[in-house]
Amino acid sequence: MRSSKFPVTSQIPHLLSAAQLRRASQHMQQQCWLWGCDIRHHDGNLLSEYGFVRYRPANPNVGSSLYVHTTATHSIMLWGFGMYLGDGAHGGAFIFRHMFHPMAVSHPAVNVFTPEALIATACAPVEIHQQYVAKAVAWITDYESWVIARTGMAYRHQSIAAWPKKSLQTEYTMFIAHWQQLIDPVWMPGVNVTSSSH
Repeated sequence: MRSSKFPVTSQIPHLLSAAQLRRASQHMQQQCWLWGCDIRHHDGNLLSEYGFVRYRPANPNVGSSLYVHTTATHSIMLWGFGMYLGDGAHGGAFIFRHMFHPMAVSHPAVNVFTPEALIATACAPVEIHQQYVAKAVAWITDYESWVIARTGMAYRHQSIAAWPKKSLQTEYTMFIAHWQQLIDPVWMPGVNVTSSSH
């Protein structure tokens, strides 16, 4: 899925440099691979253990399974093609698997299994969508901390080593440090977004 399929008006502004965008895009691909590894973990599905609920498309050949984790303030949704973080009242931010171009979308239903269905929910960004991009990146680092506590560092190193895209692999310690460095630039006061009226 390419960001060009989304309306330009749905792109969430940020202060990432071109180099940071390239790194974030690379890391998002690696992150989605790691989530796939967690689904197939030998002790059982780690996403389910974390608290995600899985929803499957009626036709497994059309669309990607959806994993949903709901907190008191927001929901995290994971597909094979990316992730979403947001809430039912404001919608949230969708981040592509292959390109870190966060897009504002309405809160997806649990029967959204394809990129096309997600694109249909695109909306104009407001300030809370920008905050949700930062929350999504912060959540990734929190989730990774949980995985390390649960499985040990060797599991993550093995998962990355098994990723066929050798040229995109990032050593795990640097991988997490890079994610942490992105939190502030994706949400800085004064970036041109509309304030939410909610």
